[in-house]
Amino acid sequence: MTNDTNQSEIPLKCYENGKHSIFSINEAYKKFWQCNYGWICLLDWYRFYIEGYSGQNNVYKIVGKKAMKFGFLGHTRKEPLTIDDAEVLLNDGYELEVNTFVSWSCKFNKLFKEPYATKELPKLLRPFYYLEVPNGIGDITRPAYKMHPERTSFVIIGVDPASPYSNADIDWTIFQTPPDQTETSILSLSSFCQQKEHKK
Repeated sequence: MTNDTNQSEIPLKCYENGKHSIFSINEAYKKFWQCNYGWICLLDWYRFYIEGYSGQNNVYKIVGKKAMKFGFLGHTRKEPLTIDDAEVLLNDGYELEVNTFVSWSCKFNKLFKEPYATKELPKLLRPFYYLEVPNGIGDITRPAYKMHPERTSFVIIGVDPASPYSNADIDWTIFQTPPDQTETSILSLSSFCQQKEHKK
């Protein structure tokens, strides 16, 4: 990336409330800090803020591989994540015990418990809830998890593959620095970068 490139306009692949979207870095920075649950995949870094509860953590280190993948699928789809989906996407097509499926949700919820959060997030404020969904055969239902529709999430995957840029062109740690809480509106990323450069 050349020096005259406006880094704040580089397009990023993201998921906003489970929907795949493309946003500039500037837009993604704002949305990341405005949502209830934010995840920067390249940094394995997760933050949450909801009703006064907050925390920020490295996902894999705390919850492990399978629970991390479970959480990622829950954050990047609009429809419920059923146990049948999990068998295909997380268990190599093998039958999955309900207890194992539920345990992945419990492990992911470690992100929201002390000592990883400022104080433990009540269960009703955690991102996923359990439900039973029809499987299309009579009255049979299957276990599933779905993100609460009244809450917001934002996942940053990386640079849009269709763009000429690469993930190496971006200082991703910029996203870990919150906007100035004393301002009436969130600082734009370009303004933040200018301030950061000025302090060097």
